[in-house]
Amino acid sequence: MAWPPSNTLYLLTLIILLQTPLISAKNTSSIPVCRSLTATVNDSSWLSPLNSFAFGFTKYSNSSKLFLLAIWYAKIIPITIVWHANDGIPVPQGSSVRITATAGLVLSNPEGISLWNTSDELSDGNEVSYGFLYDTGNFVLKRSSSDDDVVWQSFDHPTDTLLPTQSMEIDGVVYLKLSETNFTKGRFQLNFELRDDIRGNLILNSRDLTTGFGYGAYYNSGI
Repeated sequence: MAWPPSNTLYLLTLIILLQTPLISAKNTSSIPVCRSLTATVNDSSWLSPLNSFAFGFTKYSNSSKLFLLAIWYAKIIPITIVWHANDGIPVPQGSSVRITATAGLVLSNPEGISLWNTSDELSDGNEVSYGFLYDTGNFVLKRSSSDDDVVWQSFDHPTDTLLPTQSMEIDGVVYLKLSETNFTKGRFQLNFELRDDIRGNLILNSRDLTTGFGYGAYYNSGI
């Protein structure tokens, strides 16, 4: 009795499926709790699914011993940073960043002393299950696989850049960096304020570098 061609095709398909490893988007793109990166001479980072953005440590200016925890365009040279942690203050080689369940992202120096973390910014005190870097440049911390379970995201804490699809919340502020090679807060800030309890008002003004006091507006969208 001849073996039906349809049965042969089914058997070949089954063999291929059994020999092919299953690929999970969460396993390949998500960063679980306790995963960490260390600041080394070679850039240490996590990539978004399409390698559009990178999150991790990059060299600070031309120094080989200082690093900035940041997000940058992974395919553009030279590196273009779009977000940074720790108020733009660089850290020494050997520092690390780890995802934890209770504090989210934790940046530590080589001695293990915490320098910066997201614990105060986690929504509703929720514990973190994993991190994920989207191809929009948004790094998020989640408590489950649901898109609604974001407990922290870099888009809610802009530094000196707003990316496409990124919203600016009421009372949000974007600061110009101090210089081309210094990412701490500079002399200018862009504020989004609520006006007349119903309308948003975008204000560009300078600020005192010592006190942070904001001076008169160069631009006011409410005028």
